Amino acid sequence: MSKKINKCRSVCVSFILQSFFFSILQFCALSSRWRARQLPACCSNVNLILHFTQFYKNSVDDMYSDCKDEMTEKIKEFSKELKQKDYDWENEKKQIIKYHPFLTPDELTALRVYTKNENGVYRKFNIATRTGKSEYGDSFEYHTLHFLLASAIQKLKKDDKNKNYITYRRTTSTFEKKEEKIRLGSFTSSSLNPDFKDYGNETCFKITTNYGADIIKYSAHPEEEEVLIPPYEEFKFVEEEVKALSDCKTVYVLKSTGTKSNLDCNLVKKNSLFCCFG
Repeated sequence: MSKKINKCRSVCVSFILQSFFFSILQFCALSSRWRARQLPACCSNVNLILHFTQFYKNSVDDMYSDCKDEMTEKIKEFSKELKQKDYDWENEKKQIIKYHPFLTPDELTALRVYTKNENGVYRKFNIATRTGKSEYGDSFEYHTLHFLLASAIQKLKKDDKNKNYITYRRTTSTFEKKEEKIRLGSFTSSSLNPDFKDYGNETCFKITTNYGADIIKYSAHPEEEEVLIPPYEEFKFVEEEVKALSDCKTVYVLKSTGTKSNLDCNLVKKNSLFCCFG
């Protein structure tokens, strides 16, 4: 019996990590992107508690701090990525409604592809980003999209003079806090609106982000009032009453403490090593 329970627990944890991460860490409403799939039947009898460390331990967290020019050239080697059917890249580029003086057409297109709920790219991309640390620079499938999203966020932050944003998210899952600082593990959508109650009240979040960017004007779904948070931003837990989330069973308040990027410019560094010692 214990073996059966342990096997079931393993199946359920895997399912939640892959299928529920968006409802947990990417709260936004009015879109199928935020709807969780139904749990396998056995999960109803298994007590599941998710730890925050599961979401960033193996993440692709490159912030490209000193290698943006090199990466702009480097991603040309991955041009095949943009031809993926799900991206529908050229069509999304034609759908750009609002241009920005500092963002390239490719960066604007990346924001549309990522926020286009209907294409399902966000799900595969975020799973790969949360787990792809060992594959980065090799078999990781999203080098171009990852770089373009990071670059777009950073340019938007520079343009808004590094304004911070207070955002919210609601979930249907339970979390256990085991550390004082966390990262969210992938590009994480959040909302300026705390009132999307249809998306759960089991665990809710109030987030103060200093590195997330307001992408409302550039999203494929501007009604979601989205602020996109990068995987390299680090947060601390603070104690605070949040009246806007008073209906939630558990509320975590996260405040930005800076950035942490284990893979910063790693792709360029790898190429430099191959150049000199390969």
